[in-house]
Amino acid sequence: IELLNGIVSHNKFTKAHTKKPLSEDFKAPVLEWLRRDEKTLDYNLPMLENAVAKRVTNFDKEKRNDFRNELQLQKAAFMERTGMDNDQIESACKALIALSGQCAKHAKSLPMEICWRKLKEAGYTIDSNSLSACLYASSAYSFASHRNRSTGLISSRSEGKSSIMDILGRNPDSDDCEEDNEEESNGNEDDIKDLPGEIAIFHDLLYDATEKSLSIRVRSLVADGD
Repeated sequence: IELLNGIVSHNKFTKAHTKKPLSEDFKAPVLEWLRRDEKTLDYNLPMLENAVAKRVTNFDKEKRNDFRNELQLQKAAFMERTGMDNDQIESACKALIALSGQCAKHAKSLPMEICWRKLKEAGYTIDSNSLSACLYASSAYSFASHRNRSTGLISSRSEGKSSIMDILGRNPDSDDCEEDNEEESNGNEDDIKDLPGEIAIFHDLLYDATEKSLSIRVRSLVADGD
């Protein structure tokens, strides 16, 4: 919780015209959503799902516009469900992206997966630089050994459940921050079989492919034996 509060209180998350910390009324729904273990609503991004399932490699301008429209519809549904406005969603999602940087620094895969699911849930159109950071963070995954892990947005543990706030509250250098990356799948439809590959496809649906996104997608195909 201390880490998250530090992220949200940072200058990047202050109102530009006042330069003062965000009000409690502003932060309350943001923190409530980040604390939530379960999804607020399902995400409906069929273009992404189809591209992941069929390993689509080429996306023209029309497809990219269609995907942006899908994200906008998802975001509108999310705003209606949560009551958060655009500024609050922006702050929440930037906090998640900042956390993904910590995942990359400490090579922690589970927090990155939770962040990614929440970013999709919010229908957030991630800018190119932030997506590059997510690609870098997700590349900490082992393509050969990565398995499906938790159900929903949480991971079951022997003494309860681990939410994003549990992870944020831990010392990133502590052994407690390391989750069991070999946890067996419970067969949930939300399981992400290849997080780096999915993020790379998400990137290429929005922007021109980069050397990083292409290399991750090639490695994913090789790991799958394609």
